[in-house]
Amino acid sequence: MEFDHACCPFQSGQSITIADLDELEQATNTVFPPDYKAFLLKANGGSLRPFAFELEVPGADFKEKVHSLEYLYEIKEIHRRSQLKMEPALRNIPPGRLAIGSTVSELTITLNLGPSGQGQVEVWVRDTFNVWGEGANRIIVPVAASFADFLGLLRDLPEAYDVWRWAEYGKNGNSVTRLTCP
Repeated sequence: MEFDHACCPFQSGQSITIADLDELEQATNTVFPPDYKAFLLKANGGSLRPFAFELEVPGADFKEKVHSLEYLYEIKEIHRRSQLKMEPALRNIPPGRLAIGSTVSELTITLNLGPSGQGQVEVWVRDTFNVWGEGANRIIVPVAASFADFLGLLRDLPEAYDVWRWAEYGKNGNSVTRLTCP
């Protein structure tokens, strides 16, 4: 698949190495799926276009069925957002998940690292005020069976465009770098 790679505040612009990936895998005590590893090595996060996907979030107060991917996290942001340095009992991220991106509506895109659903991409309705399983922090919705399948869901859907941010991307002399992802 090919994507436009846009700049975003959390895009480091730096490439990563196999050693960087090994360190992250050791921190999570797991091995990442090959498609996600390839993406990190090629892009190390950032914004993509197309970026919209359709998903109903049951049990949450989201009326929209089309969500806009804001950006995919670069490796340092994955460490931070996945709360890897915190005690597991204090984390608000669902157990066995890696935070890999977010939507414009502040949903978190996660990669399931657990034995059940390993490699699956999910949406987590983040509640930063409660640990996982308490308060409103208990909703996670499967989106795709793999990271590659998730990328395959992304579309240019007119109802997802926020004109000031996305609709004119690349038309005013901005450079666009094409990415080919596995």
